[in-house]
Amino acid sequence: MSVSQVQAGSNDQITATWTPNDSATTYRAFITDAADGTSGSVLAFQDVPATSPSTTATISTAGLAGGQTYWVAVKATAPSDGTVVTSQFTAITLDTTGPAGTFTVDHTLRYLAPDFASLSFGLTADVHISQSALADDTTAPAAITRQVNAGDGSGLKPWTSGTSYKVTYTKAGTFTPHVVLTDQFGNVTDKVLSTVTIAHDTTAPTNHITTPTSPSRIASWRVIRGKATDSGTGVQAAAVRLVEKRGTIWYAYDFAHKKWLRGWASMTRTLNRTKAEPAFLHVTAAGAWRTPFIRGLTRGTLHVEALAIDGVFNVGQAPKITRPIH
Repeated sequence: MSVSQVQAGSNDQITATWTPNDSATTYRAFITDAADGTSGSVLAFQDVPATSPSTTATISTAGLAGGQTYWVAVKATAPSDGTVVTSQFTAITLDTTGPAGTFTVDHTLRYLAPDFASLSFGLTADVHISQSALADDTTAPAAITRQVNAGDGSGLKPWTSGTSYKVTYTKAGTFTPHVVLTDQFGNVTDKVLSTVTIAHDTTAPTNHITTPTSPSRIASWRVIRGKATDSGTGVQAAAVRLVEKRGTIWYAYDFAHKKWLRGWASMTRTLNRTKAEPAFLHVTAAGAWRTPFIRGLTRGTLHVEALAIDGVFNVGQAPKITRPIH
């Protein structure tokens, strides 16, 4: 008689195959703790009809002690001739341990903002989960099932490949993401990650114009510099507009065409009605910004305004500068 064992799901099964008795129509295959198959206890059994050319029975061994010796026995029950055939085996130890893994989130505070890259203007916040370790005592890492629960009520979602997973939140709140690991025998490990706070950014950036070392000199203002910072979604851009009073008339600088456009005697009217385009500026990671070179700047009264815009369009205005230059 041949015997084989396998762990299927959360159970251990043993399969016995034997050569049939030509006269038998029914067999009982059973597990016993006695070598002779008759003096011990019957721990599990299966009745099977005779088939040709061989007969097979599969019996669950989930209740057996792993590492202990047992016997599979087979006897014909119809008609019964009293003959019992046995085969010794050692019960395998069931895998009841879930997988192990190490996972971290890249941010515990994120702000809802439009996703300009995908032209999606709904407010979202992305948190990335990184996997640095994954293992199991019996299941290969590639066969471990990974699922992610964002903690926002959206339910489990599959982690299909790689060692990084992006969770996209669409509402503000405090959430606890989980990674759920399942091995090939159904053992589960629930890895609870750091709590993530998703918030609305309602605070405007801070912004200021840098006063040059010689603020009265024309040459000092041919490039205007400043710095903007933001504690939320970050500064996305800065904008500067520039007017100068020459005599009794204010002129506005058109950064797009690099020329001055005549305005009116009123600075406010000139700022409100001019067609001069402001400078739209990149802001470095450190918050610094600077205008292109300003052509044609001359003696007069200079007025500078600067704005900084964050990821959800909060606007921070720098203190305005108005001063004579020569």
